[in-house]
Amino acid sequence: MTSTELPSARLVSTTFHPDVSKDARQVTHMVTQFGQFLDHDISRTPTETTADCCLEPEADNCFPIIIYRNDSFYSTLSTPQTCHKFSRSVAFCEERATVREQMNSITAFIDSSSVYGSSENVSSLLRSGLNGKMLVNSNTSAFDKEMLPVIDGMVTAGDVRARDMPGLAAMHTLWMREHNRIATEIKALAKIPLNDEDIFQSARRILVAEMQSVVFSEYLPVVLGEQAMIKYGLQLPTEFSTYRNDVDPSITNAFATAAYRFGHSMIQGLIDMMVPTSGALKSQYLLRDHYNNMANYLAERGAGMEQILLGLASQPAQQMDRFITEEATNFLFKAAGSDFGQDLVARNIQRGRDHGLPGYNSWRRLCGLRAISSMAHRPAEITQGQWTVLRSLYRNPEDIDLYSAGQAETPVPGGLTGPIFNCIKAKQFKNLMDGDRFFFTHKDQVGSFTTDQMVEIKKRRLSDVLCDNTDIANIQDQVLLAISPTNQRRPCSISRQINVQKFV
Repeated sequence: MTSTELPSARLVSTTFHPDVSKDARQVTHMVTQFGQFLDHDISRTPTETTADCCLEPEADNCFPIIIYRNDSFYSTLSTPQTCHKFSRSVAFCEERATVREQMNSITAFIDSSSVYGSSENVSSLLRSGLNGKMLVNSNTSAFDKEMLPVIDGMVTAGDVRARDMPGLAAMHTLWMREHNRIATEIKALAKIPLNDEDIFQSARRILVAEMQSVVFSEYLPVVLGEQAMIKYGLQLPTEFSTYRNDVDPSITNAFATAAYRFGHSMIQGLIDMMVPTSGALKSQYLLRDHYNNMANYLAERGAGMEQILLGLASQPAQQMDRFITEEATNFLFKAAGSDFGQDLVARNIQRGRDHGLPGYNSWRRLCGLRAISSMAHRPAEITQGQWTVLRSLYRNPEDIDLYSAGQAETPVPGGLTGPIFNCIKAKQFKNLMDGDRFFFTHKDQVGSFTTDQMVEIKKRRLSDVLCDNTDIANIQDQVLLAISPTNQRRPCSISRQINVQKFV
């Protein structure tokens, strides 16, 4: 079957991904925010610097998004919009390659590069140079606790996207504080005097292992479901695992450009801030007004950061489905004083096309599902109502964008997404585990942990990191899951501490 002209990415967004609000029953907004934080630890695709791609749509590195004149939102503005600027991803080795490929500008490993940076230059910039600690905001009189440093006039962390929204900056701050907390303990407990470099590297080693443990023991079971964890061998070993030098841990295009963008469906447009000491609702804010706006993060001498974190652990996420809040589809990165922003979903779809991602049908074949023979034959993983909408947009099953169809699949048992996104994500995280020589459970490597040290790492949960670095008084043990009879709030005074003595 021959391919046909694809529908505008914006038309797919408005038709198939409208704003229909429905809270998730089992997971908190922390799943969404931690997922974004993790994404920024392993993947960043640089884009070309271009002129106005709407004015020069035929320019080599331009791929503007067409907005039809009858668009339900952009046509109603005081100045109607008919185009979104969109620059192509930077091409890798374009002068020698016959096929355009993209690159990852940060380290692919789960190595907390979002905390430490992906280069020596960034890492050095973020270090205080004293007692192994990370740099913090120098205006100590303005804040009650450590906040991210301001460098060249901007709140700065290991990833440049930390400023995208307050919740993301809060997550960066949480893990920066955790590093400094560990560094303080190492200095106090060391049997011999240690210099700044020794303390820094020791604290970093522990924190990276903590992060890896949280990802594989808490986050992935919620996202993928226990069946997938078993099927793909993603459960942490009871003792040790083995590094495989034949496994490529690089981030795949389908993962970064489609499957791991599943969390965009779970974004709440109206975000809660909770009082850390009481757990009461403090305030709410619309996301559209806080892109690249650190006011709520910095509020009340930095208490806003902790109010955001408890809000993330308390507020339900939006349900994982094909529906996306308009705070992301009409108001993404809205500039101050403007009445509109960009469309995250249209950008996801356009980015997949820019990268040449094969259509949804190709991934069905790769993941062991039967290919769709024609648009007249609905796949069992997508309901009839959703398939009817897809049929109105696409004439050929080979053309269906992976992102849209993946969002529409019925979730697998115990997981958040359907089988195709689960397949892509599970394979990626398996490679990130097996292909990382320094993964914290691997044996016989330089820096491998002892059995006792691994026990200390594994007992630590995300709730413990929150308790030990904020004024939160009570929190549920599993902060990615909603409060329930088996997941009640407990006092932060009983958090599980890592016995740093075992590491020095």
